[in-house]
Amino acid sequence: MGVKIFNSLVNVSNILEDFTLKNSHIVIDASSLYYSLYYFSSLDQSHGGDYAGFKEKVCQFFQALQDCKVTPHVILDGGSGPEKFDNLKSRLQDKLENAKRIANGMIGSTFSIGKKILPPLIKEVFKQVLTEKEIEFEQSFGEADPRIASLANELGCPVLSHDSDFYIYDLEGGFLPFHPKIFEWKNIQNGQISANRYRRSEFCTRFSIDPALMPVFASMAGNDYSRLEDEGKFVKKYPPRKMSNYWKLNRLHALLEFLSTVNLRNLQDTEEKQKKALKEAFMFVNVQMDERPFLESIRKYVIGPVKAETHGGVLPQWMCDKIQEGKLTSFVTDVLHHKRMMLTPLVEDFSQPSSYSAALHIRQYFYGLLLGQELCTEFDRVDEKSVSQKDVRPLHPSVSQDKLQQLQLQHLDQAPEDLRRHVLMEALESPDLVLENVPDHMKLPLCVTNFWWKYRQRNHTTAPNKQYVCALLLGFVYGEHLDPQGEFESRMEDIKVEGEWSQLQPDVAHAFCQWQCCFRQSLHLNQLLCLPLPEPDCSRLYCGPLLHQLTAELRRNPNSVTDLMNKEQRHLYYTLSTHQLAN
Repeated sequence: MGVKIFNSLVNVSNILEDFTLKNSHIVIDASSLYYSLYYFSSLDQSHGGDYAGFKEKVCQFFQALQDCKVTPHVILDGGSGPEKFDNLKSRLQDKLENAKRIANGMIGSTFSIGKKILPPLIKEVFKQVLTEKEIEFEQSFGEADPRIASLANELGCPVLSHDSDFYIYDLEGGFLPFHPKIFEWKNIQNGQISANRYRRSEFCTRFSIDPALMPVFASMAGNDYSRLEDEGKFVKKYPPRKMSNYWKLNRLHALLEFLSTVNLRNLQDTEEKQKKALKEAFMFVNVQMDERPFLESIRKYVIGPVKAETHGGVLPQWMCDKIQEGKLTSFVTDVLHHKRMMLTPLVEDFSQPSSYSAALHIRQYFYGLLLGQELCTEFDRVDEKSVSQKDVRPLHPSVSQDKLQQLQLQHLDQAPEDLRRHVLMEALESPDLVLENVPDHMKLPLCVTNFWWKYRQRNHTTAPNKQYVCALLLGFVYGEHLDPQGEFESRMEDIKVEGEWSQLQPDVAHAFCQWQCCFRQSLHLNQLLCLPLPEPDCSRLYCGPLLHQLTAELRRNPNSVTDLMNKEQRHLYYTLSTHQLAN
């Protein structure tokens, strides 16, 4: 959800109180955290992401909490309900425009979540770090906000997020907006973190509004569910005492002034107060509107008791458990419940077909396991200007009918491992790939690279560029840290720094976007099949600035980097390249 520019309203109202965090619990909105840590750290956006750099920032953040004896409880988002469908489609279009701006070098320094494109593997890297550091977390089936608010009130602790919805919730421990100047986690003093805390009660006192009407205010102001179109009537009737140059901020002030005038005397029930205020707002703007979206929006802010999420038997229990534990992508809920897949635009070559096309075959197997024969609707860009939808037919493995029965979703987790592995290798078009000499954690990345390389050989009119696959394999070796002080690592680090300032090459960007799409979908298919191949450390496989610049280096001198390898590095590189370049 989220009320746009609420942060600005809070800032100009000067109602945040000084707060120190130590020896306590805190509930963290995971999506806000990983978005903010990535962008406030000025990590790569143009070249597909810097996952190792991101992992380092995540580790530093949780170490800061540990140093202050703060226990984090991290909640990740799941799928989205049908009521947000139009908003989700609109966001895809906006992100397409943003991705094109970044591809054209128009990144800008102003922090704005809506103007950024998150690298595709960030959530997977984040979950892997939490698991590695043994940090408590859970993944919701739907939106995480209600669960976050409930858990925070159960623990009596604050919420950390940048989502403006938490200004609306009645949080007993308050809300800590996540911004480097407000939540100073990098500047620990006396074993505590200095922050500013928002309390809803203080906001309501400042604007003379009954706390019960805060959800009504959010539904009128506009979020993912509703917005009351008033054509400027509120501002005209209730002009703020001090007008802002920002019209939307004036509108928020006017809405609050209006709600402060609603007569709620003799009304004790919260729902009655909300319905009366909403009815008077409709009468004020003199329009006939469907109140259901507004009531749905208002209900989203009701904090109920903390309880385990269920899906009424729609999902098999083994899948419910894995989703909550973060061991299975939440995309499965969108596919199962809504028969859809939203493919977020990437920074790529927009004159070519979408990079997601490279992973279509893998997604079809993913849909086949989840939906059987039913179609899945994908939303992806169709050209450089627009996002459209397309029905995709699932694919099923070429096995006997008895084995297909073993792959039914209800008991997929109990299917023999060799059968589950067969499905994965068939989806990756690598059933004959010999992996005995390949380290376990490299097997899935190698299969993905093999699949991606074959796709490029089939679907690109120009001769496949071997520098792409060589750069990827060198990146895999670099991620192993076999000789941290060696010449190879030193040269690769220099190349990475050069790459951070290099101009984006559309053909290179597109090739590596295709690889990331294939890898992410293979990761999710592997999870759904209960890991027939070991799950690799995603942060060690791809570094955009390094791979882009390394490709240019290899074009100039193919042996300039491999000549610097030690014996162990050279053995791993040739083990991997023997499988790839021979195909």
